[in-house]
Amino acid sequence: MSDKEGISNIYAISLETIHSREKVLESFKNALTHIHFRLLKIFDNEDIVGIKVDLLNDPVKSYQNDGFFKIITDYLKEKKTYPFFCDTTNRYKDRKNNFISFYPNAIHSNLTGLESETPFTTLDGINGLYEIVREVPGAKSKKSITHLAGGLQNLDGLIVFSKLKCHNMAGCSGAIMSLGMGLAGKMGKVKLFSKNPPHVNESKCSYCRKCLHRCPVNAITVDEISRHAFIDKTKCINCGKCVDVSKFGSITYDWDADPEHFQTQLVENAVAATSMLHANKQLYINFLMEPEDLDLTFTRGTGFKGILISKDPLAIDKASNDLLGNRCQFGELIFEYAHELNLGNLKYQIHHVAY
Repeated sequence: MSDKEGISNIYAISLETIHSREKVLESFKNALTHIHFRLLKIFDNEDIVGIKVDLLNDPVKSYQNDGFFKIITDYLKEKKTYPFFCDTTNRYKDRKNNFISFYPNAIHSNLTGLESETPFTTLDGINGLYEIVREVPGAKSKKSITHLAGGLQNLDGLIVFSKLKCHNMAGCSGAIMSLGMGLAGKMGKVKLFSKNPPHVNESKCSYCRKCLHRCPVNAITVDEISRHAFIDKTKCINCGKCVDVSKFGSITYDWDADPEHFQTQLVENAVAATSMLHANKQLYINFLMEPEDLDLTFTRGTGFKGILISKDPLAIDKASNDLLGNRCQFGELIFEYAHELNLGNLKYQIHHVAY
């Protein structure tokens, strides 16, 4: 992941030194395509390149409406690669719970259709159950198992867009968060937030028996007398399929993970995800600003606002956190553990790009 031994290159576009929205986009384009940088050159003809986006937030206020994505997709298509937008489904029941309900949001975000001619899909399948299991050598637990979106194994390259923000469990939410949670399958997401298997709320169980038939390891039985389900925790693999089909909150998780557990799992997921891709065909783009900052009406001199680009997910998050004045708490555990597992470098060199 490093450009020099132990030091990774970070390319920064600072709004402090740019005085128009058009110049921001021009600087972004040049950082990716100019002969001095050519960060998109890492992708070859006929590569299948996933562009990881997060459509959970309000699409009207997100960056896909400002031209950043189109710069990338136009360039990749000109190079005869096959770019597509991708995300994963959620672990809970909302519009991102499955691809069918998720897809209209992608259309509304102008990611698909005639305007971009770039397809969109969920890497974990229609209902989030398309997963691949990977071990993480050197992890804290002797046999760390991660559950990732199965579509990762079909990619030749990956571009990850992340919006920097503080997170109550992860500290600094950026590229590592996009990898570790954004590319995890549903079971992988469950393991982030819960240490223990789900449990049955007996008073809410309607005795529908759907969970019994959905469990892949026969860990669920039903009692004919009490007329509710039981989960054998010695058999349960914590896949969450019973939770998905349960009604009225009859089967739930306690969501008992603490920050250390969450961050450990997050880093291990991120390491496993990057290991499935060519090391030199990954690009990370962090936005350290709000969409409205592109209007350049903010008060200058109040801290870095702009965009960082790097091939190293650890270095770009470390640089992001440093530029934000370490305002996000307890992020150091993530950085140290990610470095221990060779996700990237803690040292970096920033190159400013402005046109």
